[in-house]
Amino acid sequence: MQLFQDLRFALRQLRKSPIFTLVAVVTLALGIGANTAIFTLLDQALLRSLPVSHPEQLVRLEFTGSIRGHFNSFGGDDHDYFSYPMYRDLRDQNSVFESLIASDLQNVSVQWNNKPDLVGCELASGNYFQALGLQPAMGRLFLPADDVPNSSPVVVLSFNYWKRQFGSDPGVINQTLLINAHPFTIVGVAPPGFHSLFPGSTPETFVPLTTKHIITPRWPDLEDFESHWMMVVGRLTWSEPRTSGSQSATAVARAARRRVGQDPQRLRTAAPHLSR
Repeated sequence: MQLFQDLRFALRQLRKSPIFTLVAVVTLALGIGANTAIFTLLDQALLRSLPVSHPEQLVRLEFTGSIRGHFNSFGGDDHDYFSYPMYRDLRDQNSVFESLIASDLQNVSVQWNNKPDLVGCELASGNYFQALGLQPAMGRLFLPADDVPNSSPVVVLSFNYWKRQFGSDPGVINQTLLINAHPFTIVGVAPPGFHSLFPGSTPETFVPLTTKHIITPRWPDLEDFESHWMMVVGRLTWSEPRTSGSQSATAVARAARRRVGQDPQRLRTAAPHLSR
């Protein structure tokens, strides 16, 4: 009741001072617009400032056209996300990029020494660390061979999480960490300074994409072509990536059209393009 009274009083005051009201509204609008623009520029700047090998060669893929199915809701636009079969087709048919990386962010429950916790988890393609040119701080980072269905689940810890939760103990390598009550083998620790392919995110754990049925058991949609949930990033093969973006987009579009020609019922979207 008090809230409604306060609102009515505020409205009466604004009506009494129309010039002040106009200034306040314009200021708020400009502030929102500026913050949106800053966020967009900052997102691009953070991608370029990732502590990885040649970050200037990284581009984020988007696609245009009709959209069906459902989507990841982690920021961005619907066109920022791909399904796993779409990613796999582009990866396997690709002659444009040195590598294509896919990832997604989730929250998971973990248990270590009978102590439960809720942490961030990045599902990542098996080539994730290799393609980014990263070396482990301890143990090893997962490989494409770890990212196949029915393989033994493995997990890589973030450097900060390893320090905070495990006391920087090298003995955790090859130990078992329960993730969503499922055993994962700790194979390594990510390098210090690297947090995620998603700018501004700091997941504590990294697991292969093909463990999605464990990470999101309510959505066992790994093979659903119309379930869009992964961000896809490519590393350009050209030495001058800024001048080759249009060439890359054209080549990726051709690869997508070949897939449409082979299986038109399966792919109902237009060709991907690059976002930089």
